[in-house]
Amino acid sequence: MRAHSRRLLTAGLALAALVSGLSLAPASAAAADEPSLNGTWKLVQLRLAEVELLSLDVKQTDDKITAFILEPAQLRDNPVKTFERKGDTVNVAFSVNGNQVNFTGRATKDNKYLGTISLSNQLLPAWLVKTDDKILAQPRPPEALFKALNSMDQVKDPKGKANKLAEIVHGTAGDARFSLLYADLLRYASVAEEPAATMRKYADEWMKSAEPHGPDWSEYVRTQVLKALSDKKPYADLALEWAEQAEKQFTPATTLEVRADVIKALASAAKLVGKPEILARAEAQSKKLESELDEDYHKKVPPFKPEVSEGRKGKAGDRVVLLELFTGAQCPPCVAADVAFDALNASYKPSELLTLQYHLHIPGPDPLTSPGAIARQEYYTDLRGTPAAYFNGRLHKGGGGGMAQSKAKYDEYREVVDTVLEQKKRATIELHVERAGDELKISASAQAKSTETEEKEDAKGEGKDKVADSKDGIRLRLVLAEEQIKYLGGNKLRFHHHVVRAMPGGADGKALSNGEGKVEVTVKLSEVRNELDKYLDSFVKENGGFPNPRPPIDLKNLTVVAFVQDDSNKAVLHAVSAPVADAKGEGAGE
Repeated sequence: MRAHSRRLLTAGLALAALVSGLSLAPASAAAADEPSLNGTWKLVQLRLAEVELLSLDVKQTDDKITAFILEPAQLRDNPVKTFERKGDTVNVAFSVNGNQVNFTGRATKDNKYLGTISLSNQLLPAWLVKTDDKILAQPRPPEALFKALNSMDQVKDPKGKANKLAEIVHGTAGDARFSLLYADLLRYASVAEEPAATMRKYADEWMKSAEPHGPDWSEYVRTQVLKALSDKKPYADLALEWAEQAEKQFTPATTLEVRADVIKALASAAKLVGKPEILARAEAQSKKLESELDEDYHKKVPPFKPEVSEGRKGKAGDRVVLLELFTGAQCPPCVAADVAFDALNASYKPSELLTLQYHLHIPGPDPLTSPGAIARQEYYTDLRGTPAAYFNGRLHKGGGGGMAQSKAKYDEYREVVDTVLEQKKRATIELHVERAGDELKISASAQAKSTETEEKEDAKGEGKDKVADSKDGIRLRLVLAEEQIKYLGGNKLRFHHHVVRAMPGGADGKALSNGEGKVEVTVKLSEVRNELDKYLDSFVKENGGFPNPRPPIDLKNLTVVAFVQDDSNKAVLHAVSAPVADAKGEGAGE
């Protein structure tokens, strides 16, 4: 299965896998005068394939409805949390590893309820269908479709990809399994600068296919269309029309997030079209909505209170822990790791823990990705996906999860950090950073210990690794990281911290000669910004646009991190940091 089709199917299969950890509680009641729901029902998620999540045994008496899990087998006889019907609508709720899963659907004439299923802020079309078959079938994506998607991966230019996708979606019109193909179609078509009339046609088709799955899915699709059209002059009139229509669809139940997306698109379109009155109103609304969303986010994230570390217990320990987290703004399982990452920064001092966040295009395009992040991804040959956390060069505590798993991930990470804190540093580093306007002058020198007989235990205490005695094996590397970037990706995290923007002097760093070395490099922030823009522009030309508009490359609140790493076993021997002062000051660290 190639990249495009694999990425589209991933979320559905991941949710199906999570079902094996369900924890369910008593069901609620339904009205007695409605048609009986007695029988077997299957909850099916739709994303390229029909992913059967649960089979339920539903029993209805005069005053209540109860539902029990039949499959997966290990959950048999467990009651669901909620199974209720109001009129022609059914609501089902259950829990997956502490994460709430909800299905809402409306009745059709063929024993189905068409609607949506949500998990960890993801929304996908789904249905609940009555059946005589209690066994869950394995997902079977249409072979012809996958062949077509795989052949599309061979097409390099966005226009060719858009044309290929247009052929595919026209052959699947109205089938909700393939609804999200329109998101990619609009991305590629906008990069290829297809005519506005063509974009309108695609958007109208997508909206029409969404309507049978209810207002929540229609609202989601409408918002995705606006994001695809946003900030693009050729489609400004169309975007303004859609944004004004979306605003009229607001109800008291419309979420703050949806309102913010629509009003932001309205402001962008009004600016491009030249509608100052609409622009002024929309910008004021957008500012207020974003402020409310940020405030609510900071109240809820992290969903626990980080504990301040008591520091090293022994006198010998003086090694700084370097945590390198590989993540992605489009990666739902990265939420737990990202939130734990942020919480660790509230628990430890920079003299104890330094953190770096590398964004990757996994499982989808991420505008916070940089060439430096890609280089570090390639450096760690055991990196298989996101999230991946490396403590002093060693991969630990794999796996991710949603917001509900963030506390457990935080506890796992703390266990690793506390262990490494007791180790002795294997290198000394001096780091100085001076700033003059747009220019940074970075000077770093290091001395590293390297003998064939000296051994060190890894962070788990599982085995020992020799420190290589190699003139070229130990290197001094520099990283330029931005303290905070605001960008709302598919996993709904609004803020990302310590994001790597560049690796001054190159990703390979400087080889230490006889255990010693020095790096002096001048960095112009304008050049860093231009290189990032150039990289992202090139990515868009080859892969289509990003799901949400790219955030500005501010390069504010920067930090330089210097670390010494043994390339023979990837061990980070020590690390230090220095803040980058504003244009009038300078920073230094040792």
